[in-house]
Amino acid sequence: MIRTVVTRSSILLLAILCFILINFADGRRLHSTDIGKRKGTIKTIESDDGDVIDCVDIYKQPAFDHPLLKNHTIESSSIKINNQVKGEKDYVLKELQGWLKFGECPEGTVPIVRTPTFAKYGPKTHLKSHYYSKLIQPYNQRNASPSDDGHEYAEVSIFGGPYFGAKANINLWSPDPHGTMSISQIWVASSSDNYDELNTIEAGWVIGTGDPRTRFFIYWTSDGYRSTGCKNFDCPGFVQVSRMAAIGSVLEPISNYDGKQIFINVTIDQHKESGEWWLTFQNEAIGYWPNSIFTRLGNGANSLCWGGEIVNDEPNGHHSETQMGSGHFPDQGYTKSSCFTNVMYKDDSQTFKDADNLTTYVTKPLCYDIKVVNDNTAGQGTHFFYGGPGYSDQCPN
Repeated sequence: MIRTVVTRSSILLLAILCFILINFADGRRLHSTDIGKRKGTIKTIESDDGDVIDCVDIYKQPAFDHPLLKNHTIESSSIKINNQVKGEKDYVLKELQGWLKFGECPEGTVPIVRTPTFAKYGPKTHLKSHYYSKLIQPYNQRNASPSDDGHEYAEVSIFGGPYFGAKANINLWSPDPHGTMSISQIWVASSSDNYDELNTIEAGWVIGTGDPRTRFFIYWTSDGYRSTGCKNFDCPGFVQVSRMAAIGSVLEPISNYDGKQIFINVTIDQHKESGEWWLTFQNEAIGYWPNSIFTRLGNGANSLCWGGEIVNDEPNGHHSETQMGSGHFPDQGYTKSSCFTNVMYKDDSQTFKDADNLTTYVTKPLCYDIKVVNDNTAGQGTHFFYGGPGYSDQCPN
């Protein structure tokens, strides 16, 4: 006679297997509310786009893990945003962030997206050669040549400062990243002759490796991307105050080629009294980067940039097919080429002004290009078209 011995460990294993089978029997994904849950979560919201949003106690958000922010007092969001600009249609947050259809975070909490395992954009150390050439070398010695690590740009900039803010309406698209990354963003930066002292604040939209959807993102560093800073909430630093906007969430709808155009409005500006750098998205004050986490942004920035960036991983020895913007060259114009409109900066007068005397920077104009337009007849202020398809007969490598 064969005797079967049932141990506690075998019972536990059987229970786990049953749990998995039950959760997958109807085709559902395994979304235990504890998998990847953020510290301090009060409520969790699942969206039909696959995102999971944790509503985190505002005083337990990642920012307070920063050693310089242990005793930080959260600043009020009741700040004045001067000369707010609007897009073709001023989409409210609920129209751009699908997760809000399934609930809202309670008062006293902030929404934080659980980072998808595939949405890893990596450290932005690639910007070293880019910002070194722009901020340190004299302007007449700079050459628009590809960066040595595969990142390419089509952007406009202003230099000198001090600048206390940057804003724009950014055309929203979903370019094909072809396994790499495509970004459209605003940069606020300050540096010196020592690249390791580079400070940047960045915000815009990204479509990245393994993720076919366009997302809102932020980024910062205070030491040239060496050991400080990160995207979104991958490290402590950014202090969120809004319970309605989720950084890192999917943005929909997007623009249609030769059809309806969708814009997001992004503002980064320094609050005069406190020195904090505030982020405003669709007229919602989302939060801020505390002045204390930076070393060279205490009294404005010395450069502002607007535009596109892609990663060229040179598959099979030729240029990547990674698209920038809409994936079309700027000469195709409105509704076909991607654009930034109402490009503005804030100077020491504390008012936003149309940016002028812009410096263009294009690493490979046969692959991606840029065209600045100063005609304000359509109410678009200073604006530019940018982007391109990447690999083609005229862009082989």
